[in-house]
Amino acid sequence: MTVFLVLYKVHVKLPAVISDSVFFCLSNSKFLIYACLLLFSVLLSLRLDDKIQWSYWAVFAPIWLWKLMVIVGASVGTGVWARNPQYR
Repeated sequence: MTVFLVLYKVHVKLPAVISDSVFFCLSNSKFLIYACLLLFSVLLSLRLDDKIQWSYWAVFAPIWLWKLMVIVGASVGTGVWARNPQYR
């Protein structure tokens, strides 16, 4: 599988090894985890350095968002599994 990058109308063909490891290893769930952890790290460091005066409830909100999405995903998966016994 090859991937083409278009940068200022210049086509660059990437080898299959690079395209498989860079572009296809980041799924939606990994993106959510990394984005929440990055945002939490930035907010926590800003709060500990007294650059922002937000409450710790707001600083820890990205972690809770991540956990909430895990619970919602598990609930939806359980509901689909329970409603479709023919696929077990």
